[in-house]
Amino acid sequence: MTKQFAEIDSENKVIQVVEVDDADVDNYGGDQSQTAVDHVSSFLSLHSPRNRWVQTSINHSFRRRYASIGGTYDPQNDVFIEAKPYDDFVFNSQNFSWDPPIPYPTTKILHIYWDGKIKKWAGFNGEQADSPMLFWDENELVWKNYLDYYPL
Repeated sequence: MTKQFAEIDSENKVIQVVEVDDADVDNYGGDQSQTAVDHVSSFLSLHSPRNRWVQTSINHSFRRRYASIGGTYDPQNDVFIEAKPYDDFVFNSQNFSWDPPIPYPTTKILHIYWDGKIKKWAGFNGEQADSPMLFWDENELVWKNYLDYYPL
């Protein structure tokens, strides 16, 4: 088994995430201990001497979520924050995540994604190439045909 550590730069950005043997943590203070961080730091190289290692949890058991490259570490709240997925998403300081300007659709379809061009949830409900593109109408709470409203 392995434990994971994130390299954090001087601006609190996650540079990389690496795995180390469980024993290198368990035998040196355990999860989230400074002793384990010091031990891991003794054999893992950093991209810069100003960077540091912070343990992360692949099962989200501490620091809110697993560290992701391009995300950040908030040392005041001891949490990892994912990178902002889209320019129009807004940071939610209650749960340390990025919220879309329109809530996620209440009716699920097979494939859903945020369409930054029209600033709405879009998707399709089939595996076939001819499955119609859809968008979520947040006022009527229904999926509508994309091309009826947004011709190519």
